[in-house]
Amino acid sequence: MKECPICKSFKRLNPKHIKKCFGNDVNYKAKYIIHNRPNITYDYVNELYVNKKWSMPMLCKEFDLDLKSICAVLNFYNIRIRSIKETRQLSEYKERIEKTNIERFGAINPLSKNTEIYHKRNKTVIDKYGCENVFQCLDLFIDNWSNNGKRSSVSSLNKKLYEILKDLDLEFTPEYKINYYDEDGKKRYKFFDAKVGNILIEANGDYWHANPEKYKPEDVFNFPKSVITSKDIWELDKYKEHIANVNGFNVLTIWEKEFKNIDYVKERIKNSINN
Repeated sequence: MKECPICKSFKRLNPKHIKKCFGNDVNYKAKYIIHNRPNITYDYVNELYVNKKWSMPMLCKEFDLDLKSICAVLNFYNIRIRSIKETRQLSEYKERIEKTNIERFGAINPLSKNTEIYHKRNKTVIDKYGCENVFQCLDLFIDNWSNNGKRSSVSSLNKKLYEILKDLDLEFTPEYKINYYDEDGKKRYKFFDAKVGNILIEANGDYWHANPEKYKPEDVFNFPKSVITSKDIWELDKYKEHIANVNGFNVLTIWEKEFKNIDYVKERIKNSINN
């Protein structure tokens, strides 16, 4: 049990305790952690994260804390948290990834030919669809997806997206699933239309996702299971993108109206991959 830095009692953080001792202090978690972990000093954290370019997971392991706690400490010490893009551009990050992949899979890219994970992935796809790559038997995938109750159907936009990815000869995973835990600790998941490398592509319908070029924040949508405003839809999509980012992915959103120009969509996808 940890000691509260305010009342000095040995209590866990809970809403009543937080309100009583910390009031509206947004740094309550960081203060609680630092009070009970004397080794988590500004100098030490700054040395690891800023100077040595440690990653967030490395800090989590070093201090035996979860990601939210590490973020709280960094914010308390006014140490700017790197974006996913900035992290991936670090030479230290690339070296660590390559070293880990070589140790685990025997190659810089885990999906390089003849690695264990490469053969395992291909065997799984062959067993399910009878071909090495899903996009080689897209119609079979769509039927299998619908018949297994994951979704009632694959949207027409998604079918267009998959055909474009096939034309570009890109290896992709349709309907990619990310598991996560919400603020109440419940396990949830989000589906993304397609995964290409570390990019998740979303084919957004102009109506169902309230295209900002067509709708105002206060516009109301009477969906089958809810009544929702454009602003609410944008917040939900923004949170979905956040889930992707914290799991190491970038999100490319392609709007319904953009699919009227297939060449333009292809260029967007290629540019996103190249960048």
